[in-house]
Amino acid sequence: MENFTRLSIDLALSSRLKEYDKLVNEGESKMRNCVFYIDGACKKFHKNSKILTAWKKDGEIVPHSLFCYLCPFYAFRDDGERITFTMYDLYVFYVELKARIEKDVIRLEERLDDMTFSSSVFIRRRYNDMINLLNDVQEKIDIIKTVLNITKEI
Repeated sequence: MENFTRLSIDLALSSRLKEYDKLVNEGESKMRNCVFYIDGACKKFHKNSKILTAWKKDGEIVPHSLFCYLCPFYAFRDDGERITFTMYDLYVFYVELKARIEKDVIRLEERLDDMTFSSSVFIRRRYNDMINLLNDVQEKIDIIKTVLNITKEI
């Protein structure tokens, strides 16, 4: 049954997301390396979480690999806390992160426009890194919107 759920999610999303296979592969890689993924289940999220799951077993969540791609807790240390989380919470997280990054980008642009700092390699590199991060966050927001739209249709 777990495979059926996973396949259903794959069918619903693969036609709507660009490079879906690449996203799933990245998610599977993150899943395998995640400190919270133990014995085939994610220990970070409470069973009542409304996230993109392939299955729920014995009170634990088996996340879909696309959720692992989107998960903001991937690089965190295990604090032992289990949380209840929804796709809307994930959306809000990334929208707030995007707003903070945009503020940093504006500040860096101002510094680059200032003649004193315009030739600073560090500031230019930081600016480029922030633009790349902003693009990554926007991509994740778009994916989450797609998932939320599909769940509304169901």
